[in-house]
Amino acid sequence: MNDFLDLAMNLAMDGRTLTNLRTCDRNFDRICLMRNIFALRRVNDKFVIPNPSKNDKKSENFRLLGNKLFSVEKWFGALEYYNKSICFATKNSEQLAIGYANRSAVYLELKEYKLCLDNISLARAAALPGRLMNKLNQREADCLRLMETDGNGNQNNSQLGKEELQLSRTAHSQVPFIVDCLEMKRNLEHGRHIVTNEDLKPGEIIAIEDAFVCGLDESFNYRRCTYCTKENVLSLISCDVCTNTMFCSDCVNDAKEDFHKIECPISAFLAAFENTRFVLRLVLRALKSFTSAEDLIGVMKESPEHTVFSFDQAETLNAKEKYLPVHSLVTNDDKQSDIDELFRAMYSTILCEKLICNTSLKEIWPIDTDFGAKMVLADVINHCFEIVPQNGHKLTSYGDNKETEEFGGAIYPFASLLNHACSPNVFRVTHGTKLILMVLRNIKKGEQLLDCYAKRYSSKTVTQKERRESIKQTLHFDCRCIACVNNFPLRTCYKCGNIPAVSIVVDDIKQQTVNCSQYLEKYDSKYPCVEVDAAQEVLIGCMNDLYGNKSAKCNFKTMD
Repeated sequence: MNDFLDLAMNLAMDGRTLTNLRTCDRNFDRICLMRNIFALRRVNDKFVIPNPSKNDKKSENFRLLGNKLFSVEKWFGALEYYNKSICFATKNSEQLAIGYANRSAVYLELKEYKLCLDNISLARAAALPGRLMNKLNQREADCLRLMETDGNGNQNNSQLGKEELQLSRTAHSQVPFIVDCLEMKRNLEHGRHIVTNEDLKPGEIIAIEDAFVCGLDESFNYRRCTYCTKENVLSLISCDVCTNTMFCSDCVNDAKEDFHKIECPISAFLAAFENTRFVLRLVLRALKSFTSAEDLIGVMKESPEHTVFSFDQAETLNAKEKYLPVHSLVTNDDKQSDIDELFRAMYSTILCEKLICNTSLKEIWPIDTDFGAKMVLADVINHCFEIVPQNGHKLTSYGDNKETEEFGGAIYPFASLLNHACSPNVFRVTHGTKLILMVLRNIKKGEQLLDCYAKRYSSKTVTQKERRESIKQTLHFDCRCIACVNNFPLRTCYKCGNIPAVSIVVDDIKQQTVNCSQYLEKYDSKYPCVEVDAAQEVLIGCMNDLYGNKSAKCNFKTMD
């Protein structure tokens, strides 16, 4: 990655590269230009990042580190190391079997009896050495005995909120995952945006949207399934080939067919460049959405504008109809700097080369026989590198300490239509990979729904100037929300609204949610003030408790 940044800075300082990039009309021409530059500077070898091979010695070392944490009852850390051990172990090796066996010991301690038995079965299937079989058999007997006395134990392998998920109002007839009072408008000032044709109250669930595509943050490779992103209390299965990818048992086959057979040969490269795996998955979704290169070329040339409102979402849509609203998301490419263009051209070139030379992409896309297919591949890669930074939403889980943990990103074509405000009137909760959109403040008929893409104005540490500069640099617009125009104070400088604080209900989250919602509806005119901001934070916390993802650490009796 440092070599990449050094080259980018050298090219930017050269000046000729930026001038030449400006003269390129097509993304394919930009990629050809970058390929020539890479060849002339002889830097291609610097971007060769070979996948680490399976290695039983490394596997053993990771397992021993896990044993140290197990001995002091740091279960979560032990499981992470056992997963690394499993990933580096060669197929059907002793190390693989012992990794599963050791993982079963953790689950017995956690009273995760089903997972304990599952891992005992995996250890046996991987041919656990005979010298350890008696110990494994005894653990199985202990597990079965405890199940008789304790029932099924914790069964915490689902880290989703407990409440049934449903919209607060009648569903939209054409877009059934949003409420029927929402509609899209368009004007010069706000572009495409979402408004309500009825008053909305705090606490209402107004959208439950599935991710079009998602990607796991690389730091969670040994904690979550790379495909569905579930933790499953870290009871995951490794890829047979690469060393940084794991799946839950339900996803192995789907993941390989959908993404991983392309990702696997270049998984180390994808891990080295931020968001590149996420971008690649969007690229593959795009390619698979069209029956021919000509069809996709037509879309890239014409750039037809579609949204989720362009199709009847209540009907079964084909892959192309699902993709087109994503293709039409705002990229702000006309507002990006020459340096942004350079970085995107470099990223696109490297990924394009990797796909052509190091993967089986030609099995799904005719890059070896069709020059047009190779050209449109360059277009799609570049376009996806534009879409993800501007429209990606964070996937989050919620801990007992009320802090959120960002474990990946996803694209939601409806939620991406909402405009930004540093003082939002809606907020998001992640349920699995679904995005739940909820009302935070009173929203009157005809008003916009406003989400926050950056730091809220109420941040304790980020000033208005810093916040607006960050938005300008990353999202390429000048924020003119009410918090910025009226210079709302930081949380540390809030004024009191001289109103009672929201009442706190201990051990009854649903009632607390009702209290907060009614409080925010009643005192909306006092916004912003200390009391209203505190009630908003309590409401967000309640909704995460009811519906959001829970970190596996929340279920462990002994925390790391």
